[in-house]
Amino acid sequence: MTDIHEWYDYRAIRSRNALWNIVGGPRSIGKTFGKKLERVRKGIRTGTQTLWLRRNLTELRPAKSGFFDALTSEYPGFDFRVQGDEGQVRMDGETWVTIVRFAALSTAYQLKGTEFPLVDEIIYDECFAEPRENGEPGTYLPDEVGKLRNLWVTINRNRADRGGRAKTKIYLLGTVTALDNPWFLEFGFTADREWQKAGDVVLHLVDA
Repeated sequence: MTDIHEWYDYRAIRSRNALWNIVGGPRSIGKTFGKKLERVRKGIRTGTQTLWLRRNLTELRPAKSGFFDALTSEYPGFDFRVQGDEGQVRMDGETWVTIVRFAALSTAYQLKGTEFPLVDEIIYDECFAEPRENGEPGTYLPDEVGKLRNLWVTINRNRADRGGRAKTKIYLLGTVTALDNPWFLEFGFTADREWQKAGDVVLHLVDA
């Protein structure tokens, strides 16, 4: 079982070298914070960008507005801001640099034809829909898996890493609220095992 610290440690799932990575577990393990910390650190160090996704614009707006709030104490001397659909950082009054781009999966088709040469990772946060107040299952987008796959193709285009595989990786993060969700159904995942793999897709079910 993965060691749980203040936030989820992505080293184990990254070591499996999958293109699509799904982390399902309770909110208390810090999936989102751990990935934010990792990607902001890499963005500052290398200039690479992250595409941060939520299901629709209603979910995206509050996610953008407070995106950097929990990170400021980790980076004294750095300033952070969100300008439109870009998350930016600067140090010591220098030029603002974009390290995060925000989008809603429901409107991601509008990105078709746009180039994102600096984006090397897509994060789909809260990928498992929350149940409704009356207990009914949460609502997913029509063909949600297909929409994410199309977006991935748009972002990656024909870029490849040194091993010849697609350069852009995807991480889906969330709390598994029902087993009959589009992601489990698409890849044949169950609740039986902590680690599961289907081709280039790996799932880590975390039990905190």
